[in-house]
Amino acid sequence: MRTVLTIIILFWAVQCTAQNLIPNFSFEDTSTNVWRYYLPDQWRVIGTGNTQPEYYNEYHDQYWTVPQSAFGFQYAQNGNKYIGMRIYQFATIGWKQTRDYIQTDLNQPLMTDSIYCFRIHVNLPDSFTHASRNQLGIYLSNNRVSSNSSYNLPYTPQIIVSPSNYITETKNWAVYNHTYKALGGEKVLTMGNFNDTTAIDTLYVGGSKREDSYYGTYYFIDNLYLGSCATLPLSYDGSIGVQLDSALCYTSLVDAILHYTNTGEEWLDFTRDTLHITTTVKRNGFVVQILQQEVNSNSYNPIPTEALFGGNTSKIPIQGLDFTTLGANYELSITATFNRDEVSSNNQWDTVFVPNHQVDDVTISADTICKEESIQLVRNNSNGNAQWQYSQDAVVWANLSAGDTANHIPTASPMYYRLSVCNALFSDTFQVVQSNPPKLKDSIVNYCQNITQTIVPHFEESISAINWYNTPSAPTPFYQGFSYRFKVSNNQTFYLETEIDGCKAEERSKIEVIVDPCALIIPSFFTPNGDGDNDTWELGNTKGLPIDITIYNTWGTKVAQWKNNPSWDGYHVASGMYLYIIKHDGKTYKGKLSVWK
Repeated sequence: MRTVLTIIILFWAVQCTAQNLIPNFSFEDTSTNVWRYYLPDQWRVIGTGNTQPEYYNEYHDQYWTVPQSAFGFQYAQNGNKYIGMRIYQFATIGWKQTRDYIQTDLNQPLMTDSIYCFRIHVNLPDSFTHASRNQLGIYLSNNRVSSNSSYNLPYTPQIIVSPSNYITETKNWAVYNHTYKALGGEKVLTMGNFNDTTAIDTLYVGGSKREDSYYGTYYFIDNLYLGSCATLPLSYDGSIGVQLDSALCYTSLVDAILHYTNTGEEWLDFTRDTLHITTTVKRNGFVVQILQQEVNSNSYNPIPTEALFGGNTSKIPIQGLDFTTLGANYELSITATFNRDEVSSNNQWDTVFVPNHQVDDVTISADTICKEESIQLVRNNSNGNAQWQYSQDAVVWANLSAGDTANHIPTASPMYYRLSVCNALFSDTFQVVQSNPPKLKDSIVNYCQNITQTIVPHFEESISAINWYNTPSAPTPFYQGFSYRFKVSNNQTFYLETEIDGCKAEERSKIEVIVDPCALIIPSFFTPNGDGDNDTWELGNTKGLPIDITIYNTWGTKVAQWKNNPSWDGYHVASGMYLYIIKHDGKTYKGKLSVWK
């Protein structure tokens, strides 16, 4: 039985190796030329104008040894040997802009329209100052190619090892995977930099770490693979993480996203390697759910029709998780494995949490605001996802921005607000009213000229203030009050704006004052006592015409006489009755006047 088992293992190993169409793919087999210069067996240098790649192996005792060589320290990725290729060397005195090429014949020609997988391991020696991208290429041809030029070979490679990212890895081996659809008959692989000097793209990676550094780009290369994707050598590994869709809002069944990352170098095809996922939910220490599912398609991969590349992540939904008991202690454990997984210890994810959503203290900035003003809504705790809502009827609700705070300008009055926590718990309802002061009725008043009058606007609602303006668009009122006393001189219009608690009406009303040509107005008394009220005897509606006034006491003695002044202060007379004679506009007026001091 032991003999049979040994034969099977050897047969399988040979078959797996045979699937790689690149001979001596890890450069372990060595040959020498006539000058005893060591080369990897079945590989050859292209043309005579370029330089030969360095071959790092145990036969060298100084410059090209492993792991320490003239260009840096590095162990082989596979086996004990690897090659080094000059991708580009900057031109200096005595040096040419040379680059290295190496070529081999494939074990068999490629089949028309077949998809092949290609893999290569690359490392930047620590003695070189520049990294490159879009430079190292693989050219597959039906015949051998060569050139005597010391510059680039005039061919277009089908595979660019790293088309967009600079290859900067100096410590570990960077692995690059590609697929290639064969035209048919390709049987020669040529590797090197096929770009001309105008297409050189390099990145300075810092000062040299060695005195014997080189000003250019150079890479160690090891362990190539070209062959069927189905027989790509396996070194699968993976790790997982989990994202819950509705953290802390577990008021109903929820979903999670399992992030399965292929940390191995090879493609992981779930159609051949089924992924087994087990999800366990514990509530207060007791198992309440065990969900099992299998992933046997690539539909969740970044490219749904392709296998999962090394370093890429498949996002797989886990549906129907039950964490709906408020305040319970939940434990969530998820494992994900497949039959050829190498390190399954990475494939487990655990967490413990307590769903605890509550409303707690919520406030609004004001319950009465002016039109077009905004209100601020604030939640003063953070258990559960918050969502402020608004409504015009407190029945149909719409969402504001999610979060503990929100700002909103009401579009109706009243407007209603509430806080929704996890769309399951709700705060009390707040009512916000927009204060919209009324516009007063427009009016027209008729006054005699040169008479002091008081305008008292009529309003029915309770208002805080009335602002008086001389024009309909004046920015600042000339007076504020519920009445306005003034001396009538000419026709004029006042514009009135109401206020309620600092909110101003949207429109201004107007009061038009019309001056009438009234008869002369002669007051019958006045009180010159200095209290500021009716201190002078003042005639009204004199129309600016000349006037002659004489005052007598009751004994007929003249006590005052003056012209062209419609007022008298009565300062030098005592309280009592007096007689006046007024001549104005061709008429004479006689009458009695009382003076009270």
